[in-house]
Amino acid sequence: MSTLRTRPHRAALAATAAALLLALTACGGDDGGADGTDGGSGDAAADAAADLDDVRSGDVPEECVEAFPLAIEPADLADVSLRPSDFPEPPVDATLCSTSSTLDDSIMTADYVTGAGEAEVLDGYEAALADYEVLRDDSSGIDTVTADLGEGVFVQVTPGDGTFSVAFGTE
Repeated sequence: MSTLRTRPHRAALAATAAALLLALTACGGDDGGADGTDGGSGDAAADAAADLDDVRSGDVPEECVEAFPLAIEPADLADVSLRPSDFPEPPVDATLCSTSSTLDDSIMTADYVTGAGEAEVLDGYEAALADYEVLRDDSSGIDTVTADLGEGVFVQVTPGDGTFSVAFGTE
């Protein structure tokens, strides 16, 4: 897989992630009035979290609640149908917290919480995906591992602080 072929995938993943982040941050915001009071509405983020706590299944692992507050049902890796059946399990100790996809199912993501560091996650996936052409890149300011899995499917692993996401996409 050439570097040029992976750039559109990273761009698509970055655009999707940016849109999701924008949507999530748009839910919060400064509810304060001009005089510095809360405008009577309270903390919108805390209110939303409390609302989710009311509907969250008791089967969601506790470690997932803080890292992925939108996880209201236990995640099922079977929902990530773009994930090849022979794709390796996480190479670090991790708990699956949520899965998601774009509306057209061209990108599907599995989100994990872990005690492993970012470098350990990426090193592990780089080794686990050694049978594929793996690209480790930090040109966007975020270190990622990307690989072409064949049959028009690619994967990108993006670590976070105590978390990582494994996104599968189609070409």
